[in-house]
Amino acid sequence: MFQTTQEGLGQTTAVGIGGDPVALLRRCRELLTDCGHVLVELDAPTDATRTVKVRIESSSGRTSSWFPWAHVSARDVADVTEPAGLSATEVWHAAGRWFARLQPATPVGGTP
Repeated sequence: MFQTTQEGLGQTTAVGIGGDPVALLRRCRELLTDCGHVLVELDAPTDATRTVKVRIESSSGRTSSWFPWAHVSARDVADVTEPAGLSATEVWHAAGRWFARLQPATPVGGTP
């Protein structure tokens, strides 16, 4: 998204979720096959899950409009994955960053 904004293309080429991680994960679930997975970056488990207003600032000083951005704590991952029909099969940290692997909780149109 930064590159498109920097080139003056705006944010219309990126998928916006309005700071709603469940909405994004529901859409990801719709795109997955039963054996697919999604890799996500999380905040540390000591951080709070929250939505804040952010904007993009380029090195030339151009700025985007403010927009909502969600931060999800690693400790709260189930709170956003379960309503989206996903489950975290793995949560890990590397180089000071937190990640999770998400898979469909149930097969498309079926039971587990």
